[in-house]
Amino acid sequence: MDSPRSYVSAMFCVAILLLILLYSRKHFVCPSLPIIIRYPGHVNFHQAYQVYRENKSRFDTNMQMWQSDSTLLLDEVSLCEANSSPELIILVKTTYEKRALREQIRRSWGSPRCFAGNNMTVHVLFVLGKVQRWCPVLTSKCQELLSEEHAKHRDLLQFGFLDTYRNTTHKHAAALNYITKRCPGTHFVALFDDDFLVNPVGVVRTLRGVSVLHYPIFFGGYTHDSEPIIRNPSNKWFIPHDVYPFELVPRIAAGGSVLMSMPVAKLLAFGLHLIPYIPVDDTAMALVLLNFGISPTDLPEVYPTNEINGFDAEKLKHFISMHGFSTVQSQKHAWKKLVHACGDKN
Repeated sequence: MDSPRSYVSAMFCVAILLLILLYSRKHFVCPSLPIIIRYPGHVNFHQAYQVYRENKSRFDTNMQMWQSDSTLLLDEVSLCEANSSPELIILVKTTYEKRALREQIRRSWGSPRCFAGNNMTVHVLFVLGKVQRWCPVLTSKCQELLSEEHAKHRDLLQFGFLDTYRNTTHKHAAALNYITKRCPGTHFVALFDDDFLVNPVGVVRTLRGVSVLHYPIFFGGYTHDSEPIIRNPSNKWFIPHDVYPFELVPRIAAGGSVLMSMPVAKLLAFGLHLIPYIPVDDTAMALVLLNFGISPTDLPEVYPTNEINGFDAEKLKHFISMHGFSTVQSQKHAWKKLVHACGDKN
């Protein structure tokens, strides 16, 4: 049996080690911490969501750590009327000045007819915030042009928050809240940045392949495991220590291209307000998913860089999405390669 002196010595050593770790917590990285600790830990997300559903989706604002400006400046009032929900709703995150790019997307992968050619009903919405960042002098004129665009296409979803990169989590939260309330019967939701090239064939094939068991927790994209938090304030992905104290994030799917089931979209719309406001959208979603016990599914057919010139016919047919198409010309040129993207006709 160990002597009392040995026991005390062992405890003293453990205490010293703990003090060292606490002192150096900003520099010491433990990969398991973000994975096993559900941050911020003040509420059981499952129980809170059950109460939310029992209250007919009325949010207890005392539980919210922040609120998004969900004031609608433009929306599609006829969306999902008379129980006519599409199977998939695509939310394209965009900004005011990308009008020409939106037109190209409407003519290509953002066309509902293209998805219909792959036997899936789809509604596409372009999500924006307020435009004064891009129009500091002629804000009213810019909003007028945006209203004219919406009157023509009926596919803009504009909210009252300022459209900046640090507000992308606002954009996610507001759009998901809108869709889950307006179209609860829709099966799937997709989120794409407007600089992605999307292949309808790959999207439909992936969603059709989601099993009944996987459906309630399906959330997929290009995943990263235990990415380090960026603490440099000059970096656009900066997250302050007082907002998120750990040095790693849990498993994430890059926010520029994600597919999810409607049940997961509802969990995110609810849960994003139960954590501190985190301006990096994919990190915010990852923390909410962790609190619900959901791990993002890796979709290897989502490409974070433009690799299309190296693709053979088989890869061109089956990829889901690809980053790196921020101009009309690049989208148009790449789309011509996808000869089977709309089914039998392109």
